[in-house]
Amino acid sequence: MKKILFSLALAFAATSVVQAQEAVYSNVVGMVKKTLMAEKFIFVQYPFIFEDDATPSVEDLLPDVAVGTIVYFWDSGIQEYKTVQKLTPSFWNPPNQNVVRGIGFYVVLPAGATDQDLVLSGEVPDDTEYPETILTLQPGFNAVGNPYPTEITIENSGIQDATNPGDQVAFWDPEQSNFVFVQKLTPTFWNPPNVTIPVGSAVFLQVATGVDIVSTPNYSLTND
Repeated sequence: MKKILFSLALAFAATSVVQAQEAVYSNVVGMVKKTLMAEKFIFVQYPFIFEDDATPSVEDLLPDVAVGTIVYFWDSGIQEYKTVQKLTPSFWNPPNQNVVRGIGFYVVLPAGATDQDLVLSGEVPDDTEYPETILTLQPGFNAVGNPYPTEITIENSGIQDATNPGDQVAFWDPEQSNFVFVQKLTPTFWNPPNVTIPVGSAVFLQVATGVDIVSTPNYSLTND
């Protein structure tokens, strides 16, 4: 059984993805690298399977970020942010906040911090073991991303079938510190069309009613 390494380097506007187009091998390890900047909100999500299929915590995924870093989790049930802050090199307050695959969160370095890379890694979800991932959306805004480590257009993602005309997707631009909106105008047309959700990135999805979003991998993992 082969083990290969996907190196996925990305940014908001420019994404570089190294991946097979038809099939790769099982037991694949993946990495996503995002550049964190002082006082800039970087919107990410974890698209991998953590060790032993456990649910990772903030401590697991962000062990090396600067003291003072704040992570913002969006609670779609009450439509409010909840924050977790790194107070010392080994303590987050509150501690042991879980990170769910496919659910987005912001990472913000403190003022004066030096830019640093955030590397998220784990096992690429096998398409036979994880043929679909279901996330439950609440009415209003939901912080989501593709729970598989590939870029994907809105039209080809689970967002397409989970939304209705009038629903919209908001992409966060950390440089301009504002959102860029894409709206579903008809059952099959988004304006603008064919906008890509970068690998490891999150978006805000606004829906009028609660619904499940069903995501599937757009790759195949096979044994050698």
